[in-house]
Amino acid sequence: MNDIVSAESSDYYSRQRSWPALFQIRHGGRFLDIGCGKGMLGAFLKQRFAAKVTGIEIFQEYADEAAKYLDEVLCGNIEELNLTAYKNQFDHVIFSDSLEHLLDPKSALMKARGMLRADGALLLAIPNVRNFRVTLPLIFLGRFEYQDEGLLDRTHLRFFTRSSITNLLQKCGFEVESVKVDLPSNSKVGLLNMLTLGLFRETLTSHFFIKACKKNS
Repeated sequence: MNDIVSAESSDYYSRQRSWPALFQIRHGGRFLDIGCGKGMLGAFLKQRFAAKVTGIEIFQEYADEAAKYLDEVLCGNIEELNLTAYKNQFDHVIFSDSLEHLLDPKSALMKARGMLRADGALLLAIPNVRNFRVTLPLIFLGRFEYQDEGLLDRTHLRFFTRSSITNLLQKCGFEVESVKVDLPSNSKVGLLNMLTLGLFRETLTSHFFIKACKKNS
């Protein structure tokens, strides 16, 4: 299933606030936001959905700020933290622009799976390395240059296409329910997507917004 994000802007902060509304989120549910930063997304979830939000953040300064807004914040790396106390505790586990920063995304996803309730959902915002801003310079100029921010952020350790992230989720015991794309109709790329009847949506979108659930054992 594919749908298009209806957001005013595709910048990071707008996306943080807009993409959770795309999914059927349980009002009053319990969330784990992995890579919560300063707690912006969690604060929005608490306000919009009366959620209980736990955050995980690797940087102490950001974790301290997030603690002002969230119910609980753990400072550390998801790949290293012992999280067995949170088994089957969350209705939703979120990776919002964070999975690509990890050395071992598979182990992080397996941990996330263990913390989800049986009917819980994994929500991801994943940068798309197949985007034309990456592929065209690579094909025609031989350039693949890291940047301070964006799709080729120099802190990105892993890169994903729709196919590769879907395959990884399946290997980790998830079933993908929906994949949405970041192509607001009032943007140039959104207009181009409409004019080309969606043929190039996977090269035009900067992000994939994915909802996945646990596979039945």
